Amino acid sequence: MLKEERHLYIQNKIRSEGKVVLTEICQEMNVSDDTIRRDLQELEKEGILTKVHGGAIAPTPTMTEAETQPTKAPDRHALWEKATEQLSDGDTILMGGDELTIALAHSLPHSIRLTIFTNSLPVAIALADKPLIQVVVLGGNLLPARQITVGATLIQSLQSLKADWLIAGNVHLDAQKGLTVSNREDTTVMKEMYKRCRRLLVVAEADQLDSHQPYGVGPLSDASVLILPDSVPPALREKFAAIKQDPGGQTG
Repeated sequence: MLKEERHLYIQNKIRSEGKVVLTEICQEMNVSDDTIRRDLQELEKEGILTKVHGGAIAPTPTMTEAETQPTKAPDRHALWEKATEQLSDGDTILMGGDELTIALAHSLPHSIRLTIFTNSLPVAIALADKPLIQVVVLGGNLLPARQITVGATLIQSLQSLKADWLIAGNVHLDAQKGLTVSNREDTTVMKEMYKRCRRLLVVAEADQLDSHQPYGVGPLSDASVLILPDSVPPALREKFAAIKQDPGGQTG
């Protein structure tokens, strides 16, 4: 069974039953427990599920980022501050629905005036209490497990847009593979969003560096600004600043 088929099977199971049991799903798909553990880890990064002992459960939408990832909270708050510093009043922004982007949406200050286009219902909800941010939800086919829209209608909606920034937090960065994502739908959507923006702001955690996923979205130099956690070692930070080879880019 292909990885994409396994991921879809697990997503459907989470959506219908609210959980998956590791031993059961290994038998159902006739694959090893190591394979399923890797699948669960990737799906957790996309916000589709929450790993627990012996399997995974559906995520709890009402939990805050600090509650779901307490050990990462200080590092992530620094990420949000650095990302917000790049934005200016009046900017138009495209945002997807990955975990880091949703958390950034929650953290945006109430005092900044922005227009944000998103295909993510959690992002839209996170922004709902910020009076100076105009939120436009882009239509398309809804993926219930991830609460995002995809498909031809979404792509058509994007084709008429022009934005200052695309903010992405779901990409992995590798010297040879460039910017990659784990989900086929994300590839199509991100490539189209990138065409519609002037600059790409990539927010990445340490485990997204020197790693790659199956689907490529572009070279590292596509990132106008790369925001990394303070905990990233200086040598690794300098490595990615050099690899970008973009005089106009920044690594923070």
